[in-house]
Amino acid sequence: MRKTRLLQVRLPERIVKEVDKLIELGLFRSRGEVVAEALRRLIMDYSSLADDLSSVIELYLSGRLERDLKPKTRVEVDIEEARRRILDFFGTDDVDEVLKAVRRRRVDSR
Repeated sequence: MRKTRLLQVRLPERIVKEVDKLIELGLFRSRGEVVAEALRRLIMDYSSLADDLSSVIELYLSGRLERDLKPKTRVEVDIEEARRRILDFFGTDDVDEVLKAVRRRRVDSR
């Protein structure tokens, strides 16, 4: 039998609802199984970067890595992932609606 550890996490309600939908569809047996699979996939995605990542962290912490992006710094963006995150966060991916929400937040925070 595998040794396991208990982790307690807090998640936004909307994420929990999505997790519950996956369970209702029969894709997973429990919330714990969903979280374990998500973590497994995350670790697989990042494990190939582990050596590079530890070097980057060391450079950053030692102050030898620039902390801010410069205007000409090239950043690759997965457009579909960005669109999905905007949709999740704002409830829409309509540019005008997103800008209105951002402007409202800026005014509300003053």
